Amino acid sequence: MAVYRTTFMSHAHADNEECTDYAMRLRARGIDVWIDLSNLQTGHMLSKSN
Repeated sequence: MAVYRTTFMSHAHADNEECTDYAMRLRARGIDVWIDLSNLQTGHMLSKSN
């Protein structure tokens, strides 16, 4: 069985500081965390295109 150690952290942006601390603790345990700290909205580009 494959073991995945990645996660997406969904949160209210008012909680950025607390969630950043929590994400750092998860990373210290070997879990890759994707956390949106830039307040992405529907329709926003996730990467720059040339």
